[in-house]
Amino acid sequence: METFYRSNFKTLKLLKKQNYIAKFDKIEDIVVWQLAIELTNAIYKITNNNVFNKDFALRDQIRKSAISVPSNIAEGFERNSTNQFLYF
Repeated sequence: METFYRSNFKTLKLLKKQNYIAKFDKIEDIVVWQLAIELTNAIYKITNNNVFNKDFALRDQIRKSAISVPSNIAEGFERNSTNQFLYF
């Protein structure tokens, strides 16, 4: 996993250097954020059934994990620099 991260980080640095990083006007324009919201909605529907209703802690942990993905993307979007956006 670390090798994957490092190679992609090098690719992102290269793309940034060559001005290939896209500019977004609003969070809703970011496709990954849209997919994260869809995933979160799907997880909420899945964890709404009787199996997860019996284990509140597990259900809540899964839901919190799901919502953290689009939240982190949004937090990175609100940062003032491309470097901080890429960090999130």
